[in-house]
Amino acid sequence: MSTDPFSRLYCLRHFHAARPLPGQRDFDRPLDARGQAQAQEIASKIISGAIRFSTVFVSPSVRTMETAARIGIAADDPRIVISPNLYEAPAEAYFDLLRGGVPDGSLIVGHNPGMEEFIFALCPNAGRHAELQARGLATGGFAGIDVPEGQDTFAAGSGQLTSLFMPPRP
Repeated sequence: MSTDPFSRLYCLRHFHAARPLPGQRDFDRPLDARGQAQAQEIASKIISGAIRFSTVFVSPSVRTMETAARIGIAADDPRIVISPNLYEAPAEAYFDLLRGGVPDGSLIVGHNPGMEEFIFALCPNAGRHAELQARGLATGGFAGIDVPEGQDTFAAGSGQLTSLFMPPRP
């Protein structure tokens, strides 16, 4: 967590999910082998960076819940907040979730395109990240964002993308 007068927010796009089986809803798609490998890689980055999450907002889809579990945040963890509005959500839903501020060190586990659009809207410097520009926020993409504390916390243009890790392409 940051020690400056900033709130640190982390965004994690769910890990790679399996293609839907015939008749299976998109909501119910689990992680596949590639997603499980991404989980190991991201979990090691989180552990090596000594990152601690204060609150974890998670879409209720199977793949986002599995993503949270793979980084050590089980569905019954007291820090978890299941947020149905994050499933198939536009960027505005992410801003709505954060209105009024959130604890420093919060994590959102969500989906594209809304999460990627949220990062670009929140962080004017996001467009300067070549990999983010080229690939978009890939599955397993993990971003750290600083937002100054105060009345306009989490307003469009108020954040700075301070770290970005994306798993390698297959």
